[in-house]
Amino acid sequence: MFRYLEAIEELPADVRAPLLKVLDLFREEVAETVKKSDFEELKGIVARLAHSQEELAEAQKRTEQEIITLTKEFKAFKRQLGGVTDTIGYTLENEAFKALPAILDTLIELKLN
Repeated sequence: MFRYLEAIEELPADVRAPLLKVLDLFREEVAETVKKSDFEELKGIVARLAHSQEELAEAQKRTEQEIITLTKEFKAFKRQLGGVTDTIGYTLENEAFKALPAILDTLIELKLN
């Protein structure tokens, strides 16, 4: 495990300290690098994110289709409501027309034949 220390012991004394310092810095950098297990974990996360994104895209398509359906139904409802309001308007107009002679006679004493 520490075979490199044995090898360093065989070097001249003035080279040992700088070499140990370099090895220590190297060890710190290696400790900070991404390990294979970290990379595999990230691959799994990316795969799950891709799957989630596909599910969201499918949900968005369904939502868009539902909006199209609701828009069509709303337009049909508007047409039907327009027909109902026309019918109510005509009915009110007919009733007003029937009541108009009596109202005019009462308010301004105007008689219609």
